[in-house]
Amino acid sequence: MKIVKLKICLCPGKSGYKESDFQYFSYVIADRLKYYYLEDSTYIEITFREFLTVIHNPYLYYFSTALKLHTIILNKNNSNWFREV
Repeated sequence: MKIVKLKICLCPGKSGYKESDFQYFSYVIADRLKYYYLEDSTYIEITFREFLTVIHNPYLYYFSTALKLHTIILNKNNSNWFREV
């Protein structure tokens, strides 16, 4: 099993914000031939390509893998909240 801690943040210079304005830590996990992305206490299964891409480019900007995975996590959390109401 391989676990990589990532500092996810806005892409410096592209957003008009400082890198420290929006950042958090997430993890990518490789377990045998399965790959996961963990943000807060929510995880999703990802592809090997997403695993590699988010490690090498942990920035949030249009069409980035980090933004895509972050959005999937947000939607997953919102759908869970909706079902509980």
